[in-house]
Amino acid sequence: ETAALFNPHHNQELAIGFKEAFNQPVYALRIGGNDLFAALRLRRPKDNVVYDTPIGTLAYQLLGCFVPHGFYLSAPVFEYLDQPTLFMQELTRDVSLGLVGKTVIHPSQIALVQQAYCVPLSMLDEAQAILHSEAKAVFKYNNTMLEPATHRAWAHEVVNRAEVFGTINDGNSDYKPRL
Repeated sequence: ETAALFNPHHNQELAIGFKEAFNQPVYALRIGGNDLFAALRLRRPKDNVVYDTPIGTLAYQLLGCFVPHGFYLSAPVFEYLDQPTLFMQELTRDVSLGLVGKTVIHPSQIALVQQAYCVPLSMLDEAQAILHSEAKAVFKYNNTMLEPATHRAWAHEVVNRAEVFGTINDGNSDYKPRL
């Protein structure tokens, strides 16, 4: 959460240092958006998601630096309580980037975060097909090419997210409830 995070070389060294220094698991590293805005002498704009700001550029860099070293990142706080539509847009981006959570500042934000992290049944369906023991090396499923060798880590993350946040019917699933 300091100005040093704007230096990619520093971040690479930090990721390696964290990986070597901790004997216990580090569950997630939090992107401190407001502190990073402060380092730039800025305040988060009220009408944009964080990813449309300089902090968004940094968030992409942090993902590319820390995730390959086994770390999970948590999304920056959203401070405008009167902007639920913009909050949901940002949450959608948080989820699509693989961020594992969102710091909330008000109880009204909790349900929206939980909703955003629910896994669409069609996505869970694809993840389970990828993880199936008899999955082919490359196959078509729901009009999508799936390749277990490259999609396996994603599929595990989707299944884990579904276990924590549940699922939502998106109408695009071949999902059949097990009786």
